[in-house]
Amino acid sequence: MTTLHRNAADSLDALIARRLRARREAAGLSAEALGARLGLPAQRIEDFEAARAPVPLFTLARLSEALGVRLAAFFVGTGGKSG
Repeated sequence: MTTLHRNAADSLDALIARRLRARREAAGLSAEALGARLGLPAQRIEDFEAARAPVPLFTLARLSEALGVRLAAFFVGTGGKSG
């Protein structure tokens, strides 16, 4: 992976991390409560939110369902084109 691609991936991981935390907090859930909905330890949720671990797409889909948001909520506004 080139440096450009690695930087883009890091930026996307950081964006998803920020949006995940914001959505969880907006839902009034602790990391422990959200993790329990998915069968994950709170530490794993915290790792995702701190961008210490990338969120696998399948897990992100489950997180969006648990938070009651569309999967696109984690990506809208990232510079991609729709349509």
